[in-house]
Amino acid sequence: MNKFSIIFSAVSAIIFSLNIGAVSANDTFDKHCASCHNGGGNLINPQKTLSKQHLADNGVDNIGSISAVISNGKPPMPAFGKSLSDKEIADVAQFVLDQAAAGWK
Repeated sequence: MNKFSIIFSAVSAIIFSLNIGAVSANDTFDKHCASCHNGGGNLINPQKTLSKQHLADNGVDNIGSISAVISNGKPPMPAFGKSLSDKEIADVAQFVLDQAAAGWK
């Protein structure tokens, strides 16, 4: 085994070990959000979907504002700031923006 192979193997092992147990933003969304926002909709209020247009209309069309709603809630939506980490919240906010831009396909 040459020096490059040893280094590559070691780096790969470290990256793999860091990703064990990592949950994707999609998984977090499915677990905590999809019951009301499946496919970007809104079961409670159809005028506040997670579509790109509704996000803009309601002033929650960037990472910061979406993260704030996820963290603090907005009745009737519960707050998730105590049950999700800051990283999970930011990742879900980015997921929502990405899905909105793609039309929730």
